[in-house]
Amino acid sequence: MNNNANKKGGRNSWAELPDDNKQQINNNNTKGSFSISSSTIDNNDIDISINGCSYNFNNLKNVDNDMKENLMRLKHQIEDGHMHISHIPWFAKPKVRQFWMPKEMGGGSSLSHSHEERVATTNDSELAKKMRALRSHGIIKDEKFFINDPPGPWFYEQQKLGFNYRMSDIHAALGLSQLKRLKQIVEKRNNLMSKYTELLFDLPLDFLEITPHSYSSFHLAIIKLHNLDNNFHKKVFISLKAAKIGVQIHYIPVHLQPFYRAIGFKDGDFPESELYAKNAISLPLYYGLKEQDQIKVAESLKLILKN
Repeated sequence: MNNNANKKGGRNSWAELPDDNKQQINNNNTKGSFSISSSTIDNNDIDISINGCSYNFNNLKNVDNDMKENLMRLKHQIEDGHMHISHIPWFAKPKVRQFWMPKEMGGGSSLSHSHEERVATTNDSELAKKMRALRSHGIIKDEKFFINDPPGPWFYEQQKLGFNYRMSDIHAALGLSQLKRLKQIVEKRNNLMSKYTELLFDLPLDFLEITPHSYSSFHLAIIKLHNLDNNFHKKVFISLKAAKIGVQIHYIPVHLQPFYRAIGFKDGDFPESELYAKNAISLPLYYGLKEQDQIKVAESLKLILKN
């Protein structure tokens, strides 16, 4: 979910993508668990996806050329569900990518649960130079770009008013450390999801589908109840909480939040997202989760659904 358009005076527009890779995209009225957000200012803010894998963009139809170009660029970045530095595209305009350290990079460390990082990429060297300066209060330390003659090697110039957008040293160190364990972390999360599938296979629920072309990082373990009654959904959620199981809803449809209602969005604009919110529940999933904890989740869920 990206709010940059609204923060800059524009307005987000969304479309639901089909989750079966067959149906066509259609703004405000499409089947799916995924969403695209494109800024009406520069049409280049795109958000994907809730189940930790990339969408099969090859089957998309009825998408305008600008959107399709952005989607295909993004497809190459996240193909197969992986995020590789070498796969991040470079654009003349800055493109901002977000790293969710509390998820795969977390690995159980409390330090990583306090920070998210973003990286801006561009193929314009002048623009890159400006961004580097602006991220550090507008300070220039390379004497080749000084306006005045430096009186000594300690000299620097603040040529523009910038921002403190630098990653802290401790989070940079943590990120480097966790990158070495990333494969291990993602494999563990896949094993945990496989165990959930094994334990819950005979219950009246489904998991979010992981498409064959993707290797999901499983940052969430989402089940979708077959019973679509709102009261039933609420009962299951509250009962799991009462059993001291840390469930959550990821996510409430953003277009139904007060801010977006106030600017014109309404019930029925995205029917599949609204349907999803009525039967989805996120189960505990983290690197340190034990098999006995998963068994407790399964047994509690079976008892609740049986009653």
